Amino acid sequence: MTSLEFSLSLQTLVFRLVKKFHDLERRVKRLQSVGGGISRIQEGSDVDTGAIGDDKILVFKTASSKHEYEVKATGSGDMTKAVYDIDDNGTVDNSEKLEASTKAQVQDHTPKVHTLASHSTKDHAELTGVTSDLHHAQVHTLPSHSDVTVASPADKEGLVYESGTSLWKNKQQYVYTTLSFAVTGTLTTGTDKAPTIVAPCTLTIVKVKVVVKTAPTGASIIVDVNKAGTTIFTTQGNRPEIAIGETQDDSGTPDVTALAEGDKVTVDIDQVGSTIAGADLTVEVVCKQNVSV
Repeated sequence: MTSLEFSLSLQTLVFRLVKKFHDLERRVKRLQSVGGGISRIQEGSDVDTGAIGDDKILVFKTASSKHEYEVKATGSGDMTKAVYDIDDNGTVDNSEKLEASTKAQVQDHTPKVHTLASHSTKDHAELTGVTSDLHHAQVHTLPSHSDVTVASPADKEGLVYESGTSLWKNKQQYVYTTLSFAVTGTLTTGTDKAPTIVAPCTLTIVKVKVVVKTAPTGASIIVDVNKAGTTIFTTQGNRPEIAIGETQDDSGTPDVTALAEGDKVTVDIDQVGSTIAGADLTVEVVCKQNVSV
């Protein structure tokens, strides 16, 4: 080969190399303009062409300090206005739920407080879909203080309405309970004639009621009630007494009315009929219990 031929061959080779380098540089610039890449290829040795292939892109690897060919990510989804801005107001629909909250408020989860400007001025009609019996409890108030009369108030009393006077009055509230004794068969006189009853709680004795199935003749039936062995009728004339030919009676007001929890209550028969004694006696000690209000 002559010197001229060698020189021409060398020039051709250099030309081809330069052309390939420029082609590669154009490709990289085109990728950078599309992908926003910031790394730049200074020379051909900055590119590892070992994995070159169709539809691959150049990615800079810090480990090798080279650009290497990789398959581009395909991805999926539909980031379109029709999907994310349905109402076409220029704002992504879900972001509108933030209601103009600042970034700091969102990060700190600051709650949004919703209040009525004035509960006292809101009519039921202004509360959409909420009826009067839903947004507040029904409160029954007294029209005026003149509708109330309070005389000698005592502990635990309550106000009770009296339709006859159209007034609210203070009154103790009670529930009633009965301590019942039964003496079966023909009656005879004696003490502790029925099983003892123990007071279940604090009670106040109101009266004693007695009734028999067989009425006495010749004399009346007289019954006594005892608290802890002592009569509650200090005034003996107030004891319950079933008259001749009658079958029931109510006592007068007992002199001892207070029963404490655990007090023992017993029944005596002080007198029976002289001809027909009477039979099957029931004794009811009527009591009341205060109800706290």
